[in-house]
Amino acid sequence: MQVKNQYDKYSEYKTVRQWAKAGFLPKEGATGIELWANQNCQDSYTYYAPEEVTAATKEDLALFFKPERDRKNERARKRRLINAVDREKQRQRTKQDEIAKILEPYIKTINEQHKSVGKKKIYVLDTETTGLNPDTDELLQISIIDFNGKTIFNSYIKPIASEWKKAEQINGITPEMVKNSPSVADVMTDINLIFSQADIIIGYNTSFDLSFLRAFGLVLIDNITIIDVMELFAPIYGEWNESYGQYKWQKLTKCAAYYEYDWGNDKAHNSLSDCRATLFCYNQIVKEKDCGE
Repeated sequence: MQVKNQYDKYSEYKTVRQWAKAGFLPKEGATGIELWANQNCQDSYTYYAPEEVTAATKEDLALFFKPERDRKNERARKRRLINAVDREKQRQRTKQDEIAKILEPYIKTINEQHKSVGKKKIYVLDTETTGLNPDTDELLQISIIDFNGKTIFNSYIKPIASEWKKAEQINGITPEMVKNSPSVADVMTDINLIFSQADIIIGYNTSFDLSFLRAFGLVLIDNITIIDVMELFAPIYGEWNESYGQYKWQKLTKCAAYYEYDWGNDKAHNSLSDCRATLFCYNQIVKEKDCGE
């Protein structure tokens, strides 16, 4: 393969995009020739001779550049979404700073009550989200139950994003289902009030759920205990991960199946259903531990 440069016989050859920029497109059946783009021989492209191209109509050029325009528009859409999420998070942080000042005496009182009563208040948490990154993705559902299985909080959340196709395939939450739901800003004060009373938070991959809530203003009281059933279950299931040198984390559905949990009318990947399954699995693990001792 030769190198294209401005001094040889290929000096007037152009790539299809370069020709399109000039208003031309390759003729039907034109094959061009593959050349190195420069002396470094790192990138090669198909180049076409002037006699292999013909003047293109505006419609043909518009069709040719459509995929490129679509990619640019999609990148711009994602940037706008990320910026909108960032603005919402900043607005929520400002709001939570104001709320924190109001709640500070209340949280201190709750802490003192816990010390004096000595009774543990336990909540189970789960969320559904538009993706896996709390910096760019959003909440779709938040659920909290107590240690008796009573629903303390359960709500779909309307995100800024207009679609979340990959997540929708997993959790089944559609834009239609959340269009009339509150925003995360609308519910975060309630979430903070609930967790201000908690001694223990139980979840499955708990850090994931808390990372999304913290991104939108969750503040936890001092000395709260976080329990991750996923981490507790990993050594029980016993699948070793050589790459990480630790037991492999298993999905909640596998943990539930291991303990023969009956989902009943519930459906996995609904955060309220997952809270119930998580609580059941936690209790089974505790029973096993107590029997072992």
